[in-house]
Order: sequence, then structure tokens, then C-alpha cells
Amino acid sequence: MTPTVCFVDDDPDEVRRFRRYLGGRFLVGAGTSLAAALEDLRAQGPNVPDIFALDLYFPRGEPNTPEEREELAGAWARFLEAKAGLLAVLERLRQSPDGGFALARQIAELFPGIPVSFFTRKGTLEDAIEAFELGAASIVKKPDPDPDLLSVGATAEAYDAAFERDLPKVVRGIERALGLPTRPQAE
Repeated sequence: MTPTVCFVDDDPDEVRRFRRYLGGRFLVGAGTSLAAALEDLRAQGPNVPDIFALDLYFPRGEPNTPEEREELAGAWARFLEAKAGLLAVLERLRQSPDGGFALARQIAELFPGIPVSFFTRKGTLEDAIEAFELGAASIVKKPDPDPDLLSVGATAEAYDAAFERDLPKVVRGIERALGLPTRPQAE
């Protein structure tokens, strides 16, 4: 039986791509809203999918216009350029996720069955995917400091304040990695 996927993305081009490239492998119901995607899936037979695949960044309210999507594409290109600059600095400083992954493999050999959670600020989506493929229990994002504090040279203070500010998120991330029930906490 072919697995069914219900895909929701606000960009019609992404919906088209998903159908085109994954439609031969999965039964795909897709649309720019949940209702449209479910309607598309139901038109093909199934009432409920095996999995929902969702765009993470989704507009609240009205869909973005083509002009807004073009603005986003330009901003994304500038982001990727800045990301490439950061990655070049990390490479020059001999920092890469390979070091953390090697450490995780070593821990898995020495302490089988003990979960490993990565705690990172610089990690990318690609790093997170590789970490989960390696068997990571979770990825917990280190709190980002206030750029205004960093710009005046208050580096340690900025990182301390960020950690204190985001402590409930960090605690919940670690609790989830341990499989513990998490309680919503005031942030």
C-alpha cells in the first residue's frame, strides 16, 4: 500500500514541486491551506493521511502575494550569503559539526542506550537532520544574545542574559530529550 502524505505550504510553487517530485513515491494530497490539501487527498481516496508534511514558516492570515514571495526570495539570498560568510569563519577556526558528531559516536560506544542531545547556537537545519540520523534524542537551541549588547562589547553579559531569559525553553528541550513530561512554563 502506498503511503499517503498531506502537504501544506503557502507557496503554490512548493506545492507543485512536492507533487511533482514525490507524487511517484507517495499518494500526495497538497495545497496552500489545510482544507485544500485534505480536499486534494480525499479526492484521491484516503480520508486521513499517514503523515502531514507542513511548511514551518507559514503566513498568519492572508496568503503572501507573488511580490511578497519575491521579496522573501531576495532576503533569503542575502541570508544564504551571510550564512556562507559565517561558515567560512567556522571553517577557518576549525569548528564544524563533525567534532560534535564524533563525540556523540564515542559516547554511543561507551554508554550505549544513554541519549545524546546536541546544544547549539550555530547549528543549521542540515546539521540537525544529520544529528537525528546519527541518533540524537534532541537538538536544543542555545539562547541568542541581544545584538545591541554584543555591539557594545558586553559579550559575557549578553550571553548570560540570553540564557537566563530562555532558561524555560532550555529546560523543556532537555526534558523532552529525556522523555519526561514537560510543563508549560512562564517565559
